[in-house]
Parts: sequence; C-alpha cells; structure tokens
Amino acid sequence: MALTNCTINSTSVEVTPSTNLTASVPSQVLTITPNTGYRVSASDFLNNTGVLTGIKNFTGTEGGLSYVNGIALSNSSTAYASNNNVTVTVDLENSFNPGTNNHTFTIDIDGAAVLEKNIPKTLSGVFNVSVTDATTAATNQSYSATDTSGTTKDLFTRTVTATSGHYFEKAPTCVVATGDVNNYVITATPNGTGTNHTSTAFDVNGIIPLITDTADVINITANAVDLPVVLNRINSYSMDASDAPYKLTKRSLTVYGDVNATFEVTVTRSGDSHTYNFTTGDFTSSSTSSGTLTLGSNGQHTQLITLPLVVADVTYTITIAEKSPTSDNITQTNPFTINRVGFKTVTVNATSTSRGTFQSKTISYTDYAGTTINHSGGANAINGQAGSENNTDNSAEFNFNIVIDDDQAFVFSGGNALSSSMTLSSSHFSTSGNADISVGTVTATRSADSGNNANQLLTIAGNDWYNYENGTGNTIINFNIDEFCDEGGSSPGGSNVLTIGTTQFQDVTGGFAAILGVTGQIQGVNGRTSGSTTVTYTLAGIQLSGNDFPSYVDTTGDVTITADNYSNTTTKFNSANYATSLTSFNVANAGTSSRVLTMDVTVTITSFSPAVASGDVHNLKVMFAFANDGANP
Repeated sequence: MALTNCTINSTSVEVTPSTNLTASVPSQVLTITPNTGYRVSASDFLNNTGVLTGIKNFTGTEGGLSYVNGIALSNSSTAYASNNNVTVTVDLENSFNPGTNNHTFTIDIDGAAVLEKNIPKTLSGVFNVSVTDATTAATNQSYSATDTSGTTKDLFTRTVTATSGHYFEKAPTCVVATGDVNNYVITATPNGTGTNHTSTAFDVNGIIPLITDTADVINITANAVDLPVVLNRINSYSMDASDAPYKLTKRSLTVYGDVNATFEVTVTRSGDSHTYNFTTGDFTSSSTSSGTLTLGSNGQHTQLITLPLVVADVTYTITIAEKSPTSDNITQTNPFTINRVGFKTVTVNATSTSRGTFQSKTISYTDYAGTTINHSGGANAINGQAGSENNTDNSAEFNFNIVIDDDQAFVFSGGNALSSSMTLSSSHFSTSGNADISVGTVTATRSADSGNNANQLLTIAGNDWYNYENGTGNTIINFNIDEFCDEGGSSPGGSNVLTIGTTQFQDVTGGFAAILGVTGQIQGVNGRTSGSTTVTYTLAGIQLSGNDFPSYVDTTGDVTITADNYSNTTTKFNSANYATSLTSFNVANAGTSSRVLTMDVTVTITSFSPAVASGDVHNLKVMFAFANDGANP
C-alpha cells in the first residue's frame, strides 16, 4: 500500500466465533488523514485491494457510496477542504464465518495528499456568440479546465465567418463579460484587412486562478457589413499645420480616399498671392499647382512641400481640389492655412498716464549669469522662436532694469510715501501676450537724477523672472507707475492711497486651511483712490499643479471660491462684502499626477465704511473648497 503525505488508521471488530457475521456486524471505516500543510480528495486515491474472502465481493453503488470489491472511497467533507478526510468503507460479507481464528484484512489503497498551494482549481463558464451577417459553429457553449493555480489550459477555439457579400468593417471581439480578464489569454487571428477581412479565429486559453471560478461569461460579437460599392472620393487629409519658423521647413501633406481617386494641391502665399511651384520648391507669380495626383493602392498619397526661407511673417493657404470624376468628401477645413512666424519677444516697459512722456527712459536685460541680452541676434530668454520652450531655469531666466528720469519727483503712494524703495507686486503691472512667464521679484527705487534733482530718477529692477515658453506673438509686461506712485502731470499728488499687500491663496476643504503654492497669476486692483467705495481684484492665470488640488477636479462645480482679508488689513474691511466670480476655468491632464488647474477670478469688495482713505491697507485671501460634483467636463 502506497500513501504519500498522509496516513491511514486501522480498525477492528469482535464477532462471535464460528458464526456467520450477519448484517448486525457493521462495515468497518478507515480514515486517510493528510499531513500538516496538505489536503486530500477521494478522487486522488485508488483501491487496489482486489477480492478478499470475508469482504463482500460487490462492485457498484449502494447507500450513496461507490464500491469496488466491497470497498468504497469517499470524502468526509468537501474535496480538498481543510477539514476533509478520505473515508475507506469496508463492507464485510454477512455470510462469512470466521471460525475460531482472528482474521486480518489488508486494504491496498494508493494515492497522495497534495500541498495546500497545489490544490487543483477550476476555471469554467460559458461563452456566447452573437453574429450579424456571419456564421459560426454551435453557440452558447460551456468550457471548463482544472489544474493547479497558474497553469495555462486550452479552453476553446471559435471562428466567425462573414456571409457572402459581407466583411468585417469592425473587427469581431471576444471579451470577458463576467470574471477576471487576467485569467484569460485571448488571441484573435483575422484572415485579412479592410474588405478582405472576412473571418476571425479566436483561441481562448485560461490561466487557472488561485480560487476556483465557475461562473465566468465570455461574449463573442461579430457584425459583418455589406461590401462597399467602389467609390471615387477624396475623404480627408493630414498635415502639420502648426506655425512654421522662418527657416527652410519641410512639411508632408497626405490625402486619403478611394483607390485611384485624383486631386490637385495649390499653395498660395499671402501678400502677393504667388503660388507654390512643386518642381522648383519656390513661389511664382504665375499660377502653379501640383498637377493631377492619384491615390495609391493603400488609398492615400503623400506630397512633400518645402517652405522656403522667409524674413517676415507670412501665411500660406493650402487648397485640395478633386479632379473629375473624383468627388470631394473632405469634411475638414479646406482650404486651410499654415503661418510662418519668427522670433517673438518678451519686453518690459513702464508708463504713467498722469506724467505722459518722461525725460528719458532706458531698459536693459541680463541673463542668469548677468550677461547683457537683447532682442536681436540669437535666441535667449527674451527672444525666441514663437512657441519654442526654454527647458531649463538657466535658459529661461531673465532680469531687467527700467531707469526713468522725469521732470517731477516720484512719491510712492500710501504708507510708502517716505520710503526710498518698495517691493512691487503683480497689482502694479499688466501683461499682454501668451508667453509662459514665471514672475520674479521687482523693486522700485527713487533717487536723485544726474542733475541732482531729488527723487526724479526711478529705477524698476526685476530679478529671477523666467520665460519657459515663447508666445505666439510678442509679450509685453508694463508697469503702471500710477499704481504705486502719486500722480504727476499738471495736478500732482493723490492717486492710489490703498496699499495692497500679498494675496494669499488657501485650500479650506473640510474646514481646515492650508496655504496653496499658486503660480502664474497676474493681479490687477481697481478702486484704490481716496473716496472709493468699491475695490476690485482681477486675478488672471491662477495656476495650481499636481497635489495642490484633488485629482477629481474637472468642472467648475468641483470648486467653491470665497474671499476675505487677513492680518494687518485696515479694520473697516472686516465687515465688507466679498463677492467672487470665476471667469475662466481649465484643467489640463485631468486625473493624472501632472494635472494643472488654471483659473481667472474676480473679487469685488463693497459695503465697507468709511471709503478708501490714505493709510488704508488691504491683504486679500482667496479660499478654495473642493468637492466632487460627479459631473463630466
């Protein structure tokens, strides 16, 4: 008897000597018990005992047990369960007379217990086939495989075939509708592409799971369509239509449609209406085109267009026209345009409505190393190809100095009136253009000019500014001197008396306030003059990145914006009304770790008393509360 990783016990029964056993002597039951860490199932054991005198010579089913030569193997619980043993039931022959001697019956059972991790698992279910204008073998069949976890087993194959006059425009699918897709390896083999795709064979293998899974459903769907009527159309095109630099640039135009469809291409230059000569690669005053072009056997044709060197902005209009008998089925913009754009600049400036023209104004720039840079020659942080990026901090950094000499003294507004210098904020300048500017520090300093005229020289120094991407046009950063200095001109004095502090941004979700690292915003403040009863903040380009806001934020309904003031603000504003308006909202890369939220917000402050007066200070805080409204953008 060979038992592996398990043991079997023995049993005995006392009977009356020299007397037939009769039915009063019960069958004897032996127990096969697995070793620790092993499991057993009756199906893994075999009775090799043969016919023994004293054991009922019976093979068949009786009392729910299946006997072989009077011996039956069965599970005490569920096969491979932790509490399961294999019972060996021995049916003694009722007519057996033992005489006066003891009798020993040797039961030969062969088999093995299995490690718990190697207990066979089953992967089974049904597959359904739904077809339109296609055929297949019998549908809605079951499949099953049993083995140790991780073993790959063949489950079934099925081929779907389009009926005559049809093909598969969309490839047939075989998907796991119910169950874990990781338990399956599905291979689809089509017999062709395009209109030649008329059949697909699916080979489905199963990976035996860690836990038996018997209720999976796999759906095969195959919907064939009528073979198309042979058409003669141009249907679409593709071309990089982004702005091109001044230098010689090559672009490829690909036109798609029906095989052997014909068309021609014309490229017209703005300004003089010259057309592109596809042979010489230049523009000529005489009308020229590509001539007749033909779509190949793959239903497409690619035409190279070389845009020659230019020295000024220009626009090309590309027209794709069908040639009879071909028909035009293009739904994209046609004609379409490509713009040639050169270097675009970032400049700083300073102006004053009240003062008008200054006696003199000089503006200079330096890079990260302190080297002078300008808007001519090669690319630098303030001069670069439209749309190009400055990928490192060193290449993006620029500093500037604006030195102004005026015929009137410069007096800083409000609480800075006696100061010789002050730090400027985003409320003191405005930006036009779309360069990606990261604002640095700015200091305004007043001093005597070369004629020793007190405070008639104003220096605006900007440090650690960055231009990470050049705009599609020129970008101008203009400092409004009237925002931080008393008015000059014929009626000097007055102007803005309300001092604006640093605007603070907070995440107040859940009632807890956390400071947010907002970047990119441009701030403007109106209503700072004496007697004003309304103060309006315009905050453009507020930008939050990554973990500064929840990943679910993708609509305006996911954020509530409120505003108030914080420490060192003049107390008259404590009872004011703060109204917020979200005027622009955009989420890039929503739901990813690289997500970026950009907003424009207006804050209007009213109902404070008395009105704005000299010496007033206001520090704004803007608060964001995030909550997922479940809406899709």
